[in-house]
Amino acid sequence: MKASVICAAALLLLTGCGRTAADSPAQESAAEAGDTVRFGGYEWYVIDRTESTETLLCRDTVCAMPYHDGEGDITWEACTLRQWLNTDFYRTFTEDERAQILPTECENPDNTEYIGTVTPGGSTTEDYVFLLSIEEARALRPELRACDRYWWLRSPGKHSYYAAGVYSSGEIDALGYFANYTGYESAVRPALRILRPDGAPCASGVDESASGG
Repeated sequence: MKASVICAAALLLLTGCGRTAADSPAQESAAEAGDTVRFGGYEWYVIDRTESTETLLCRDTVCAMPYHDGEGDITWEACTLRQWLNTDFYRTFTEDERAQILPTECENPDNTEYIGTVTPGGSTTEDYVFLLSIEEARALRPELRACDRYWWLRSPGKHSYYAAGVYSSGEIDALGYFANYTGYESAVRPALRILRPDGAPCASGVDESASGG
């Protein structure tokens, strides 16, 4: 475990992962669904809302990092990227910002995208910062999925040593790629859930047509 933390810290320095501004304005309470808000030195899309919370997806990737710094089968629960997001990355937020970030229960369904193949997704986790699953990404409007480069999802790929992702075009890659891939196209696009600063009506960045709504 200690070695993983040291490795993650080294990747933080090498890839430039971390906050992009020392101070960030308070979240814009009147933002519409799909608009960007500023929080913690980053710009985020609002992808879901309740009366008291908002779920945010970083507009851009924050760095390149492997899903898991190791070989063999892996799930979101045990991967080093989850550890980094909920330690080093989480600590880049100020104390006041961290007070707004809520723990989120993340279900991790099996990957059943390929006939005759079921790749275990692992246990449900509780995370302050997380990656979207295949199902969550698929529910978004395509323009919200599109990004500057390929980014990881928390779901497994076709094999247990693969992780799924999303192409820069917004197309979901359920096949995935080696979880320990370290190239430019192994980007991290965090998501988190925060307390809303107001009681504005509920809104969402979800594509209702994707779920038959």
